Amino acid sequence: MEFHVENSQQTFHQGIIDYISDDSISFNNNYSTIGLTAKHGEPNLVDLDYEWSLLLKTMIQEVSSQYFENITSEKLNLNKIKVECWYICLDANDMSLSHVHPGSDISGCYYITVPKETKFNQGAIVFIDPRPAARYSKLLSGRQMIINPKPGLGLVFPGWLEHYVVPHTSREPRISLAWNINLLN
Repeated sequence: MEFHVENSQQTFHQGIIDYISDDSISFNNNYSTIGLTAKHGEPNLVDLDYEWSLLLKTMIQEVSSQYFENITSEKLNLNKIKVECWYICLDANDMSLSHVHPGSDISGCYYITVPKETKFNQGAIVFIDPRPAARYSKLLSGRQMIINPKPGLGLVFPGWLEHYVVPHTSREPRISLAWNINLLN
């Protein structure tokens, strides 16, 4: 599911950019990100004591609720979910390898900044056809959904859907947020 946040959210974006730019923020690179400058933040962005953190949590809950209702025809009980959210900052030639979000019921991503000077499909997120046998079909092989990011664009998808990020060659960073929602019993 695709969604868009209006340009009026620039203050929201700037708060996140300032947080990521803070040299004291630690990050690890032990997940899917690859590259000399790739940064993968801790999954605590919706739990921080900033106004943008509360706005982010609200946005994630709203779009994930809409996705859940579209899939199940039921309302998502926000009191019975766990939300984790982190940032991914990819500079030139950094990438995210093919991966899934294990154990996640609902996943998503949202683009904060996207390099202006990129060639076609650079920095794109690519969703791989989830049917393993389709990869071996001459008729269906290579079927992928490629989405070029734009600031304010967001995607919601099942955590089991395999995806990766194509590297870009721009000197500007590509900053996105990713999240998981786990349904609690």
